[in-house]
Amino acid sequence: MHMTVTTIHEQLLEIITPVIRSFDLELWGMDFIQGGKAVLRIYIDGPDGVTIDQCATVSRHIGLALEVEDIIAGAYNLEVSSPGLERPLFSAAQLAAYKGHKAELVLRAPCAQFPGRKKFTGVVGNVEGENFTLQIDPMKGGDNLQEELSAHWDDVKKARLIYDFDSEKGQKR
Repeated sequence: MHMTVTTIHEQLLEIITPVIRSFDLELWGMDFIQGGKAVLRIYIDGPDGVTIDQCATVSRHIGLALEVEDIIAGAYNLEVSSPGLERPLFSAAQLAAYKGHKAELVLRAPCAQFPGRKKFTGVVGNVEGENFTLQIDPMKGGDNLQEELSAHWDDVKKARLIYDFDSEKGQKR
């Protein structure tokens, strides 16, 4: 039986989600990168973040569960970690929680609004369902006009927060 990436992704979620929840943690997101030696990267989070010990414990339990189920063909590396300060975003709902924060997005294909461009950095605007806006940082050497990207989450290939270390310095005084 030939399994598609979607099928494997769904099966992985069915296996790992209960394991993570059993430790009162949540699955933030998951990347499964195939080719050469595959990598299964799982991001977990909790109300107070996660510790290295929690990541190691969850990794051991997920590793055992995946060994029993044997759905990943061949060798792979399992990585379990916190999403961190510059956390990857896996859904429009996660993006919505960071309205007003800076993010970087890479679209699957250039959009009609900005021909030839797929990578954008800016401040997360409104998010309604799967549709969102991003107040784009002006281009260097450009006209410094603030522009807005309007997109659908399905158009996003990759997204992550950009942590603003300067604002953090001001808050620690």
